Amino acid sequence: MNFNEKLKAFRKEKGLSQQDFADSLGITPRTLYSYEEGKSYPNLEVVNRLQSVYNLRVELLDGESGELFGQERTLLKKYRACDERGKGMVDTVLDYEYNRTVDLLNKNDNEISELTVTIQVPYESMAAGFGNYLSDSSYEKIDFPVSKVPNGTDYGVRISGDSMNPTIPDGCIAFVRCRPAIENGKIGLFSLNGEGYCKRLEVDSENCTIQLISDNDKYKPIKVSADDYLHTYGEVLGWTEI
Repeated sequence: MNFNEKLKAFRKEKGLSQQDFADSLGITPRTLYSYEEGKSYPNLEVVNRLQSVYNLRVELLDGESGELFGQERTLLKKYRACDERGKGMVDTVLDYEYNRTVDLLNKNDNEISELTVTIQVPYESMAAGFGNYLSDSSYEKIDFPVSKVPNGTDYGVRISGDSMNPTIPDGCIAFVRCRPAIENGKIGLFSLNGEGYCKRLEVDSENCTIQLISDNDKYKPIKVSADDYLHTYGEVLGWTEI
């Protein structure tokens, strides 16, 4: 995979929309789109935000593609123009700063791994299958590692059923952002005539139809008619195993 493919895969793994991911990096969705389509590459400022916000090392994205990012091209051009004395001085400073940064990142990794965030999770499960009745269930508070909880999470919910496999497995806890409506194609938590579902929303504006779609092909789409009552609880941003 090239850089753009790895960046897009990372964003989807975190359950982030292009808008949310772009906001967290201080760029526009159009700029992020350009990155994900391989039309441009982030400058060092954005690269640093990827590392500080998501603990994502550039080398993990770049792999063996040999791609250079923004200012890196300029720095390499200047380095090649230096004489041997100049290159030697750059190498000395670079080695020192590289070792200092690696030590600092390793220290931060250890600190981040110990940080947790408390999320409310109802005792009652939400069905990713044929649906279950939603009542006013009580909540428990669960501590999760910060690195596992997507930005914007308001609460968690247990998922029962395999209709969203392999995207969301049975028995996991899904992280949800409260929203009265979600974008077409996104996964959300819904109540349809009092039955709770974790499904992907499909809106066909041309044919004026709404369906709740399972990612598992063995489940048929659930069609929403004009007489049905559909309520959106929120958007699923990601999940974790219990």
